[in-house]
Amino acid sequence: MILDEAVDISTKNNKKLKHYKNLGYDVSMDIICVNVEDLPRSISISVKVKCDYCDKVHDRKLVDYNRIVDKSGSGKYACSRKCGVLKFKETIADIEKKPHVNKGKKIPPEKLDKINEKRKKTNLKKYGTEHVLQNESVKEKFKRTNIDRYGVDNYSKTQEFLEKQQQTCIEKYNEKHISQIESVKEKIKKTNLSRYGVTTTLQTKESIESRNRKFRDEEFRKNFDISNDENYIKYIGDSVSLFLCDMNKGHEFEIKYDNYRSRKKFNIPLCTTCYPISELISIKERQLSEFISSIYDGEIISNYRDKFEIDIFLPDMNLGFEFNGLYWHSDSYRPKSYHLDKKNHFLDRGITIFNIWEDDWTYNNEIIRSQIQNLLKKSKRIFARKCHVRKIDINISKKFLNENHIQGFNRSKIKVGLFFNNELVSIMTFDKFEGRKKMKDGEWNLSRFCNKLGVSVVGGASKLLNFFINEFEPKRIISYADKDWSSGNLYEKLGFEKVYETKPDYKYLVGDKRKHKSNFKNSLTGTKESLLDIPKVYDCGKMKFELII
Repeated sequence: MILDEAVDISTKNNKKLKHYKNLGYDVSMDIICVNVEDLPRSISISVKVKCDYCDKVHDRKLVDYNRIVDKSGSGKYACSRKCGVLKFKETIADIEKKPHVNKGKKIPPEKLDKINEKRKKTNLKKYGTEHVLQNESVKEKFKRTNIDRYGVDNYSKTQEFLEKQQQTCIEKYNEKHISQIESVKEKIKKTNLSRYGVTTTLQTKESIESRNRKFRDEEFRKNFDISNDENYIKYIGDSVSLFLCDMNKGHEFEIKYDNYRSRKKFNIPLCTTCYPISELISIKERQLSEFISSIYDGEIISNYRDKFEIDIFLPDMNLGFEFNGLYWHSDSYRPKSYHLDKKNHFLDRGITIFNIWEDDWTYNNEIIRSQIQNLLKKSKRIFARKCHVRKIDINISKKFLNENHIQGFNRSKIKVGLFFNNELVSIMTFDKFEGRKKMKDGEWNLSRFCNKLGVSVVGGASKLLNFFINEFEPKRIISYADKDWSSGNLYEKLGFEKVYETKPDYKYLVGDKRKHKSNFKNSLTGTKESLLDIPKVYDCGKMKFELII
């Protein structure tokens, strides 16, 4: 809308004086005040206007304002392209929709063939290919545009798309993925039966022959002999073997060789009855959920959603567990701040999220299970007052840390242990490095602390720290907490203060493990790190704590 009621007009060399004179204005003066409603519609004088969609106020030439309003059936003004989209939607919503004359009519095959041939000829002439997306320059432009807009080469790889897709499926079909819908499953089976005579393409002659060729290869069988497995019963055929359930449930199951090999590689149970192949949910995530269910009696909600999704949520404790598969949680599919944004989102709602990474669950399974037990207060409790502290040597420290700490052994200068009935149940180590910088005299870095698997030592951290302070008289102690897992509560109880939080950091995804970026320095690889085409996996960052004594 126009906010000005009147504007000042110069009469000097004004070609519209006759117009104003006819309306009763005194044109003998140098400046006349004219009501906006009396101004000619094509005049280029500026007036103050207000957008009817975003309420933005600014100056606009009257001729431009009238042109924009005239195009709208609603008579409203839109100040920008964004507001123009709203105006357009509003306009077409008021237009009575009439079905197209050809709607519902099937195009005759001969006519459709002509259309397709014409399209191919046009594309060949313009782009040198039968379809525009087959042209390399168009492909590259398509990828560059998507990378600039979304950070990936295809919008379908974005987290936004995947979440929208999942939400749409839930709203329409009450399932997370269309492949889980029974009617779709049946349709796939019928299509495969009509095309190939089998219910799944894995049963086609070509697929079976390909697997059999691979299975019969002498070099292949020598490197990976399936019959050596303790649960192996016999080979059935078509690269399928019969096994005894490796979950100790007594039944038998069939499994194809390639599935057997992939499950063995990633430390996944073999039994296809207990862990069906067709399940969409990650088998490892299911293992995590089953473990929590086995030790926790409270309510457990799977896939709890509040803008973001929590894989496993315990509402009675306001705890959430996220299982992060490495491939789908790399920077190819997740922005670098994804895990931190999710953690902070739920932290604002009083919910603490703990991130469990796929390689940790695979290769440090017992340690992760022990950490979960500790969080859920299901560990064996020992009181520090019944324990005694003493310094320990490097061999004892190395063995204990490798068995009980997620990061394993590090070369610390000072190592102190807590003993219960002469058994080492807790350890704390200190070194002299603050990041890469050597620390001053009297300054120390608390580099490792952990308890024995399945054990919670009440007051153990405090007793170990006090022993170190009394023995070595430090002036300052710093330490770092991993935000993937820790909320920093332990340090606060020990009297530390949080100094700052780091931004999300990354490791490289190599095979089925995350590798520290220090392994990929230019001096080691001969290539600049920025030029490495290796997926990165970003964490939640770290918190730095400090204790001044």
